[in-house]
Amino acid sequence: MTSDRPLYLPLLLTALLLALPSTAAAQASGGPNTAGYSWDEIALDFVTHDPTLIGLGVGVGFNPMGMDDDGEETVQLPWGFEYYGNTYTEIIIGSNGGIKFGGISLGFTNSCLPATGSAPALAPHWDDLNPASSLLPIDGIFAWHDTDGSNDRFIVSWENIGHFGFSVLVDGVTFQVHLHPNGDIEFHYNDLSFSDASIDYAASATVGIQDVEGSLDLDPLEYSCNVAQPALEGIGILFSTCVDNDGDGYGDEFCGGADCDDNDPLINPGEVEICDSGIDNDCDPSTTEDGDIDEDGLSVCDGDCDDLDALNFPGNSELCDGQDNDCEGTADFTTTDDDGGGEVDSDLDGVLDCADCDDSNNQNFPGNDELCDGLDNNCDGTSTDEDVDTDGDGIAGCGTEVCLNPLGADPVPVACLDPVGEPPVLVDDGGTCLTLDDGCLNITTLLDCNDTETSINPLAPEICDGEDNDCNGFADFNSPGTAGNEADNDADGAISCDDCDDSDGLNFPDNTEVCDGQDNNCDTDIDEGFDADSDGVSSCGPDGIPATADDDCDETNSSIYPGAAENCDGIDQDCDGLADGQDTDSVQPVYEQSDLGPDATLTDGAETSSALQVVTTGTSLEALTVNVNISHPDVSELSIVLESPTGAQVTLFGSATGDDDDSSGDDDDSQPVGD
Repeated sequence: MTSDRPLYLPLLLTALLLALPSTAAAQASGGPNTAGYSWDEIALDFVTHDPTLIGLGVGVGFNPMGMDDDGEETVQLPWGFEYYGNTYTEIIIGSNGGIKFGGISLGFTNSCLPATGSAPALAPHWDDLNPASSLLPIDGIFAWHDTDGSNDRFIVSWENIGHFGFSVLVDGVTFQVHLHPNGDIEFHYNDLSFSDASIDYAASATVGIQDVEGSLDLDPLEYSCNVAQPALEGIGILFSTCVDNDGDGYGDEFCGGADCDDNDPLINPGEVEICDSGIDNDCDPSTTEDGDIDEDGLSVCDGDCDDLDALNFPGNSELCDGQDNDCEGTADFTTTDDDGGGEVDSDLDGVLDCADCDDSNNQNFPGNDELCDGLDNNCDGTSTDEDVDTDGDGIAGCGTEVCLNPLGADPVPVACLDPVGEPPVLVDDGGTCLTLDDGCLNITTLLDCNDTETSINPLAPEICDGEDNDCNGFADFNSPGTAGNEADNDADGAISCDDCDDSDGLNFPDNTEVCDGQDNNCDTDIDEGFDADSDGVSSCGPDGIPATADDDCDETNSSIYPGAAENCDGIDQDCDGLADGQDTDSVQPVYEQSDLGPDATLTDGAETSSALQVVTTGTSLEALTVNVNISHPDVSELSIVLESPTGAQVTLFGSATGDDDDSSGDDDDSQPVGD
């Protein structure tokens, strides 16, 4: 439906900057509430949906890509879900970032919990969101039962959903709700930025849960309300009735959790088994202190300092890997040329001294690219590889001498360079090949700015690929010396020189064409596939917006479209919604006077016919007014018959004059006349 709220305009930023929302401090857990729910921050577990999954609301409302603004849809759950002591088999998913279990529609204006009326029960990001702000088919609201692997959960995902009042190119937020059959609820936040500080990171949203609408005690558990939560992006929140007494992130196993000792934070499934008199540190009875997890032949109680890595155990040889392989207390592998650093990184180049050929220079380490500095940057034992032309394009990364002006010839033909000859062979203006020492007036050294790509060197032509092919410092296809023509200004993955509209992220080569009045796939055709009757007007019209006045109202008939000539035939040819009698541009029938003169004498008992010319441009005639003036002593003896050109009789009705036209004693208004 269409909201009557005022638009949230970016032009209001001047005022908003004076009172930006506050930012919340880091949180970790909260609760419990009366119903026993607590919340804990957990690791992000954002699940990617099947690309063939159709979004909620597609084909239902005005938004062809999914759910409308302020829209909602009811979906069935795969099992009964217990919430605040009641079991539910379906949920109502709202476009404004909330889920209900019944009641009136979810409102677009959020409030802090407890909230009555049009408030959600689950509020992962209750705010004035608008799925219709994006026309991309990959965006929208999706719901599915996730059974991949050992999973059994129902997921609702809001993906790149914009805020009401912004254009289709505005950044959107992406978050999910996971419902588990044991009643656990998880919120996961992948992206919470609208690129607007006043609403980013849930600054204008409510996050939390409460009992369903109509409950005597809503018993809310709120995470935040209208306070920016930048730390929320990239994590999740678990709402559960399973308490985590020791705060180690694992609920007590007596309420469905996995913590075998919820009073000791050092005992949980995430801990490593240690030698401590039989305590089950990892809550796994199959792993004991005397066990050998890494199968290196020694257990923790045998002195294995790291029973998770088979390379670390007493008696092993020390390796150059930064670990205590022999369990003597330190990582102490040394070499004769590691400057005494051993298993540390003295020059902070990411390589341990024991594996680095030069511990004092962070430009020299194994795997580095060779630089033009006379040093062995890649630690291969030689610095002469600086002269190598790695990509074989004739110009080495550290430079190759070429003759720019042999005997005055300018410019030098590319064929003048021999990529394998030494030195390069050049040709003068007389056709004689010259060497660098024979008639060369201007010798220079050209550097290959990318010696791994043959298409990139100082003599290469610039092409549309986003690269500086000719090594002049710019990716400047068709605009030498000026950057920008190979940029991607609309961030749609296509660079300017290959994009038919680099100001609109909805238009780029090979994109899916949608009906929006634009050339989405850059094939020079607009809205192809959406003009089924080939009358030149698509189903969404020139403005590209469905359900507006310029749309083709009948894609099965090429004579029906906005602007078509209207006929008086009962058909709305010009798609303006008006009947022929109301349509001022309708072509009305043309009438001519009867060929029977005004003073004709009719003989009693005889039949007299007269042709009445009616000319129309339509295919049918719904109504025709015939005026007949008759003077006769007894009109009741007169019969008037109108015949169509095919000979079929047409019933006539008298006009509403209020007269006793047939001298019968009764007026004959709206009564059949004759046959």
